[in-house]
Amino acid sequence: MNDFPDDAVELDETAYDLLLGYRDAVDAIAYWQEAKVKARDQLVATMGEALIGRYNGRRVVKVILTRPHRFDQTGFAADHPGLYQAYIRPADADVVRLSMPRDGQL
Repeated sequence: MNDFPDDAVELDETAYDLLLGYRDAVDAIAYWQEAKVKARDQLVATMGEALIGRYNGRRVVKVILTRPHRFDQTGFAADHPGLYQAYIRPADADVVRLSMPRDGQL
């Protein structure tokens, strides 16, 4: 039985290689993002309470502490549905996401 919708396309080898390259890039980004966070956290822990780090007498790093504010969109929409709807606008571009199961099957 064919589970694919009518608009499914059979990928040729070039397209499949692009897919594998994309997946490799996604994996590499995740790896380096984790490495970046780990290095940052270790550096900050090493610096202790200091906000400026020096190397050979030169200032090479400054710790900047911020706490971002988050907007409760769900709560705002529940409390003020009319106002919320008045400010909903379509995005300028589509968001493209790829689903790539590791076993190769959707």
